[in-house]
Amino acid sequence: MARSITVIPAKQISTAESGTAQSVQKLKMAAYCRVSTDQEEQLLSYENQVNYYTNYISENPLYEYAGTYADEGISGTNTKKRDEFNRMIADCRAGKIDMIITKSISRFARNTLDCLNYVRELKDLGIGIIFEKENINTLDAKGEVLLTILSSLAQDESRSISENCTWGIRRRFETGKHKMSTKRFLGYDTDETGKLVINRTQEPIVIRLYQEFLDGKTTDHIKRIFEREGVKNWDGGTKWQSTTLMSMLENEKYKGDALLQKSYTVDFLTKKRTQNKGEIQMFYVEYDHDAIISKRIWECVQLEIKRRKKPDDTSYVDELLKRYGLGEFKASRPSELSGGMRQRAALIRTLALEPEILLLDEPFSALDYQTRLTVCDDIYSIIKKEHKTAVLVTHDLSEAISVGDTVYVLSRRPGRIARSVSVDFPADLTPLMRRNAPEFKDYFNILWKELNENG
Repeated sequence: MARSITVIPAKQISTAESGTAQSVQKLKMAAYCRVSTDQEEQLLSYENQVNYYTNYISENPLYEYAGTYADEGISGTNTKKRDEFNRMIADCRAGKIDMIITKSISRFARNTLDCLNYVRELKDLGIGIIFEKENINTLDAKGEVLLTILSSLAQDESRSISENCTWGIRRRFETGKHKMSTKRFLGYDTDETGKLVINRTQEPIVIRLYQEFLDGKTTDHIKRIFEREGVKNWDGGTKWQSTTLMSMLENEKYKGDALLQKSYTVDFLTKKRTQNKGEIQMFYVEYDHDAIISKRIWECVQLEIKRRKKPDDTSYVDELLKRYGLGEFKASRPSELSGGMRQRAALIRTLALEPEILLLDEPFSALDYQTRLTVCDDIYSIIKKEHKTAVLVTHDLSEAISVGDTVYVLSRRPGRIARSVSVDFPADLTPLMRRNAPEFKDYFNILWKELNENG
């Protein structure tokens, strides 16, 4: 017997069966609004959105007003800080909302993944979203395809906006312009232009911190002193953190300078920021604002911080002392050392801090002539072996030629570079051996003439 198929038509509900329009159950409709900045024009848009959708829902007989959820001055690239958005989703899960209406996809979310995930979750709950601008209802079969395409465009637009904002900020940095929050910055306030101005009430606290540290106290010790004395921090409280005190000691803004772009945004979607360790440009502005701490004091503090951070292991210093003939004099007093030995010890003390550049200001002036020549050889050898760059200041022309790779002749006050002369000797010659080389006399005559004319 052949199969038989009968089509059962959909049931037609008559007006009599369904009742009057007033008896039809209304949809609980909510509206979502968002603006991403607190600029005046945006806030006007925000208020307009709220008023429009409140009236739109309330005046529609098919809808029951379920509330307006509005985030003000919040980015749409993620949902973590969008309190109203998250409250709306929670109400959806609780069955308080049947439908959501919003201006556009970009108002709902600029993150493609977030947008699709929430749309699908709400669709599973039987809740649709109407995107008015794009004319999309997520309960329609074709809604998700269009939504995927358009939300991707919204995300790319957000990326473009982020890049443009970053470009603008960096252009301002290049000219030294910046705005800084002083909410958690002890010692400074900002004026109406955003420029840092000294808070005279907090200034003495900063000065005391630097002085206490240079007096030998640790940040943990200073923390306990401040808390015991009830010294107030930026928010008026008396609790302090040693890490905070250390960051204050390392902050260049207390000497009147500003290092811009210390951190940067890694991902425009997550807004994750990371410390700038040279991956992108930084900008250093000298004399940006009035200083609380002098540059000399600030630099002294940085050297002290560097010294304290070094491990107690003295093997590197011991190696330097042994390498340069002072190993057996480690415990000796300065008075027990010769002039040459004291010069070597002074250089080793500096090298122990691992500086990038050495400044030697008349280092041999207190020595007799014979010792001067010997020590000059020693210091030259140490600098070469340690691969350091050194600037030697001297009034001795022969000394400059014997140790230098380049000799700069300065004019009379105010001192300016009158001439630079490259000095080229065989690499294996010591300063003493250079003095006997045939080239020495030629360099001497050139520089002597220059000194007579400009020195």
